[in-house]
Amino acid sequence: MGKRAAQREAQRASARCRKETGRPTLLAARTPHVKPSKVQADDVSPGAEPPCCEWPLYFSHDVSRRDHLSSQSLHNSQAQSKPPVQPPPSCSPNPRDRHDQQQQQHDNQSHPALIKQPLDHFNYHHPSPSCAAILENGHVRRIHHYAATTLWPAFGHQILSSNETLASAFFRLSMTDDLLLNSFIWPAALEMSLHCPASPENDAIMLTCQNRSLCRVRMHIENDTVNDSVIFAVLAFTISATNPGRVRNEIPRKRDEEEREGSCFGLFDPPLRSLGWLDYFSHFRWAEAHVSALRRLVFARGDLDVITTPGIAEQVQSTDILQASLGLKKPNFALCQLYRHVLLHQVSVVRPPRERASVFFPEGAGQDDDDDNEEIKDLLLDMKMYCRLLDTGSGNPATSSSSSSSSWETHVYRNLIQYRLLLLPESTGHTELCRLAILIFAYGVIYPLARPEPLKVLIGRLRRRLESDEARVSTCTSKRTEFLLWVAVMGAMGAGHSNADDEAFFISLVRTILMHLQIPSLVSLKAVMMEFLWLGPACDQGALELWTQTHH
Repeated sequence: MGKRAAQREAQRASARCRKETGRPTLLAARTPHVKPSKVQADDVSPGAEPPCCEWPLYFSHDVSRRDHLSSQSLHNSQAQSKPPVQPPPSCSPNPRDRHDQQQQQHDNQSHPALIKQPLDHFNYHHPSPSCAAILENGHVRRIHHYAATTLWPAFGHQILSSNETLASAFFRLSMTDDLLLNSFIWPAALEMSLHCPASPENDAIMLTCQNRSLCRVRMHIENDTVNDSVIFAVLAFTISATNPGRVRNEIPRKRDEEEREGSCFGLFDPPLRSLGWLDYFSHFRWAEAHVSALRRLVFARGDLDVITTPGIAEQVQSTDILQASLGLKKPNFALCQLYRHVLLHQVSVVRPPRERASVFFPEGAGQDDDDDNEEIKDLLLDMKMYCRLLDTGSGNPATSSSSSSSSWETHVYRNLIQYRLLLLPESTGHTELCRLAILIFAYGVIYPLARPEPLKVLIGRLRRRLESDEARVSTCTSKRTEFLLWVAVMGAMGAGHSNADDEAFFISLVRTILMHLQIPSLVSLKAVMMEFLWLGPACDQGALELWTQTHH
């Protein structure tokens, strides 16, 4: 009933627009004769609403639950905003929700990018007239507060010139532009629906704000006045194919048990799974038409550097990396200013000398031109430094004296690694083995997508490459064989709990190389792994399981 009530409220908003403008607004198919909800969509004041367009909303809605974090955040919002808005009921205390609440609390303590910003950073007192009209509705303010204090801070970006968080800067800007504000609100309402209780008010606001954004985008495109706000609105619409109910059902509730058994990460146990909401955004459904439109709009403007509104270029960049990672494709856009700055002035500064990557390219590896491997060597060293950052706890606010700085830099650092990995061209022989192995490590440890498909594809490719090398293990040099052992271990850990046939192949290969190198213990195996790419907290438990399997 909540879903149908929300749809009815959107119909009423559309009918009001038709009455005022004489132009219909086509929505997705609605179910007629449904009892309306208690909170009318008319409560969302139209403000300076543009004439409605005739774009359909390809969007399906469902209702869901709120986790403890969202409930507490929104309760605080009611105390700060006027007039006061009564918070919706908290989620039911069933065991599955309680476990997820505890996991979310743990994520907030251990993941710096998930720390909420205090409400003092934001000011509701000086919005533009059109934005003030939208914010008159208490449920809109509740969602807006959630976006500003919980959703956006987790993306972990920062303005270099002022050291202000992009969440804070974008909050201010959203108070001056009703297109930005509507595009700020409805994706936040969708994201809230992934872990919030049934709320027809949320769905009504989501539909209404989404429809207004569509109308305004259409108007800008027809008038050839595309600006940064339009690009952000189209970016938001790239997730408009997402069904919150379906996504919620895909996300494991008992994380410690089901994620390992669910084979998203094989035998890896990656840290910072929630950084940048990667654990949720991995499950979004992307509207390809809007993704293509976003790409064309950005290229028509010149590239990401032409976008001057704080937060938009960085969010386009981050979303593009996520979409490319899901499909194992090259990213669409060149690096924006913030990412270039971090790469040139922070990542490159701490990078060890390139000679330290020679362990990945030992003598006898068949590489004639070492210069061809400069990019992959730099990337390998950056990955080792990132793992050292995680291993020493520098990304953890509990052990870092500058947790806020560490937070956004850790996020951008991770995205830079994934971006450059996806740009590596396919190669042959030893270099291709190295490329596939570090991609598996990245998906299992550094950029842990909560989807199993990319890792499965990489495992299959690595197996096909290794099948031709397996017979030559006995003729390789010692260093080359150690490299092959590391590659085989990456394959075995990535295939764990996933594909039984691939897992058996890699376990057999690891067993063969262990016997050839006469490695007597798990400690000795880990010593070899540490020479290459390895993160103890993410890999040690899986290595123990693998060692047990190879000695049955």
